[in-house]
Amino acid sequence: MARTCRIAVLAALAASFAAGAAAQALPDSVQVQNRRASAIEDLRLSPDFESSWGYNRLRSTPLPPGETARIPTDDLRGGCYFDVKVRAHDGAEAEYWSLNLCSQPVIDLD
Repeated sequence: MARTCRIAVLAALAASFAAGAAAQALPDSVQVQNRRASAIEDLRLSPDFESSWGYNRLRSTPLPPGETARIPTDDLRGGCYFDVKVRAHDGAEAEYWSLNLCSQPVIDLD
């Protein structure tokens, strides 16, 4: 009887863990909001443990001030936490560290 109870408890814990893991999955895309005064020409995402920034997610289409864009995440691996590096048309650069894109799939560039 005690063994059956332990198995039931372990099964419940495993189901609870799986549900929590599903809630923290990276979405198919993230929204990028440009609240800066200049167009964003280069936007790079990388898992927070990576040392390289990867490629320009905007490709050749700058994101004008006040505009929003959707960036696909289908090729990103590494969990939920990402660093973001941007370069604006005026040459200004900014870095945003350890953004949880699973719980907050919006990158607010201010």
